[in-house]
Amino acid sequence: MDFGFDRMLMPALGQLRNCFSQVQKTILKDIWEGLKPAEISMLWWNNDFSRLMTSMDTDKALKALLRQIEKPEKLAQCPMSEKKKIPAKAYLVLNVETTGREDHDQVLQITITDHKGNLVYNRFCQPSVSIQKEATGHHHMTKDIFTRANTIGNQGITTWQEIYPEVVKHLSGRTVYAFNVAFDAQMLLNTCKAFNLDTGWMKTCHWVDMKLYMNSATRIGRELAGELVDEFEEIIIVSAQIIPFPAHRWQQFAQQETVRV
Repeated sequence: MDFGFDRMLMPALGQLRNCFSQVQKTILKDIWEGLKPAEISMLWWNNDFSRLMTSMDTDKALKALLRQIEKPEKLAQCPMSEKKKIPAKAYLVLNVETTGREDHDQVLQITITDHKGNLVYNRFCQPSVSIQKEATGHHHMTKDIFTRANTIGNQGITTWQEIYPEVVKHLSGRTVYAFNVAFDAQMLLNTCKAFNLDTGWMKTCHWVDMKLYMNSATRIGRELAGELVDEFEEIIIVSAQIIPFPAHRWQQFAQQETVRV
């Protein structure tokens, strides 16, 4: 009996699927795999067997199965293994805050989220150039904030050289969305050149301009930058409340001690 083309047996398999034990289904699957035409992907072939065993609509499962057996050349033109090489939603969203907008300016903060809006990566970078007033007016970060953050051991503050391997790992070969993507990509390029780091990896990225300004990377990046600024302002307020002991009073105490001796 030709199992592959027995139109009486196939409907019977569909109708009796709930009666088969797991062992019997395993045996049937082994037989099924032995019937696979060479032109068809095994993944696609086994997918139809699974539908035959589990689908609520037996007729549709059988029709798909029979089409696959009788006209394998159609599936050979578009095998599943090639059709789904790159998931449609495997992209990242990027946002950078910078010291300014000129060619010599650098990245201060880089934020990356996935296509679902989840935070993937965020770092603050100590620049080697000054931060322009216009830029500070936009993101509220200053050189003092970065200097003080380093002094108190804030782990979120680093240098571009230190995070460079991580940035390349996250972005290389990926589709990257950003609002005004040309600006963000240029700033990444400028920063890499400022520290004599390779920029060839950027050619492997697919850069896509995003029309949405307040995207996930921008929103989360601003929130994290706000936390950094707030932390700095709290330190300034506490420092201002500490009244230093006048120097002349220390001198008076020193004189009194000398007299007693």
